[in-house]
Amino acid sequence: MNKSNSLHSKLVSRVLLLTISIFTAVFGVFFYITKQQLNTDNCERVAATLQYEERDINAEVNALGDTVILTDSILYSIITKHLYEVKNPKNTLYTFLSDSSSIYYYGDPLSKEGLAIKNKFSKKLPAIISGEKRNQVLEEGTYNYFFTYLPKIDRYFMAATRDFDFMKEVYTMSAVAIVLMLVFITALWTLLGKSVSSIVKPLNQLAITAKNISGGDFFTTIPDDKSFAEIDSLRESFTSMQSSLDDYMKNLERTTIDKEKIENDLEIAHSIQMSMLPAALDSRIEAKLVPAREVGGDIYDYVISGDDIYVMISDVSGKGVPAALVASSIQSIFRSLVSLEASPKEIISAMNKVISKNNSRNMFATVFLCRIDTESGKMVYCNAGHNPPFIIEKSAEAGKKARVRKLNVENNLPVGLFEGFEYAQQEECCRGTIVLYTDGVVEAENEADALLGEASLINLIESHPVKGLTEAIFSLVREFAGEAPQSDDITVCQVTW
Repeated sequence: MNKSNSLHSKLVSRVLLLTISIFTAVFGVFFYITKQQLNTDNCERVAATLQYEERDINAEVNALGDTVILTDSILYSIITKHLYEVKNPKNTLYTFLSDSSSIYYYGDPLSKEGLAIKNKFSKKLPAIISGEKRNQVLEEGTYNYFFTYLPKIDRYFMAATRDFDFMKEVYTMSAVAIVLMLVFITALWTLLGKSVSSIVKPLNQLAITAKNISGGDFFTTIPDDKSFAEIDSLRESFTSMQSSLDDYMKNLERTTIDKEKIENDLEIAHSIQMSMLPAALDSRIEAKLVPAREVGGDIYDYVISGDDIYVMISDVSGKGVPAALVASSIQSIFRSLVSLEASPKEIISAMNKVISKNNSRNMFATVFLCRIDTESGKMVYCNAGHNPPFIIEKSAEAGKKARVRKLNVENNLPVGLFEGFEYAQQEECCRGTIVLYTDGVVEAENEADALLGEASLINLIESHPVKGLTEAIFSLVREFAGEAPQSDDITVCQVTW
């Protein structure tokens, strides 16, 4: 409501301000023109009166004849009568009479203002006598001065008027104009108030409607005000928005239900994938898998058969459910063929054959698979494009630091790329610990988008005891990544023999 009142006040105030500004400008021009016109009229009236009195005085003096001596008393009576005639014209304040040397007569006793005017006339007397300013009207400051010569009596008439006197008419007219302006502004204020209110009121109602809608009341009643085309257009926009919001909320509700269902399905899939991993690890084995999403494409597994330990780790391209399905297929093939005592090369070849068929999404997987004879120390392995594992060799001398080296592997292709590819198998004999990992370890990113790198992993393996090494590697990744989100699945598996 306060905002509506503010809009109302601003609109009315600005229109009134514009109106007053225009009126003031017009009034100023009117005042100036009227003043000039009245001043001119007054000057012409007084000058005409002086000329008329000049004629009458000369006529009256002439009527006396040459035999009559113009004594001071006679001249006094004549001049006094005509001076008062001159003073009668409107706005004339002071009148004087002078000879060629000084002002020696005037009518009523002079005030301080009259004395000042007499002194000003005295200063102008030489110019008047010389004829430079005879029969002229001079405007100086707040006074107008009039001069005329009476040749019969060789005297000069002088009169002074003040602007204030003849401006009374201007002030009267101005007062009337101001009253009319006030009446006009009052009427305009009332008219504008009603006009602006007719605009602000529906806007205020629509503002209340918008507030209700934003508060969740999508079915609030929209005012049916069509007083202005713009208001009607705005009302239609609100109606359209109301309908759109209703559709959006319904879609959002359906989407939320579907999302919750998908999240529930992914949670079940995560539980299933984790249950496919070895339930209990042998004391010689440490392993851990953390997918980047609910399910992922990393997988590890091992099978113990007599003195032999079969170990497999794989990283499927991509993430999410598709990668998890491929990973589960790889694990199933691994367990099936291990039960038949197949070699690592045979197992990986079978994986490649199965994954390559019907591979419309062009997915592939890196795999490292080995069979360790714990009795003899012999390890037979096959690598299909996976990160080479590290070997921590046992030291023959007590207290000597173990040597860490990267296992030499053939450059075989990942499974799923080429069905007929011939994989090479390798073997070596040693004692120690093999550390298998996926690229999610060395390619872990921190907040600055930097990678952990292989060097940091080697430093940790060299400095950390074998026991608890897998968990230490995960701690290294977490500390390096900081608040950065996990970008890839991470898997580590170590076997000691």
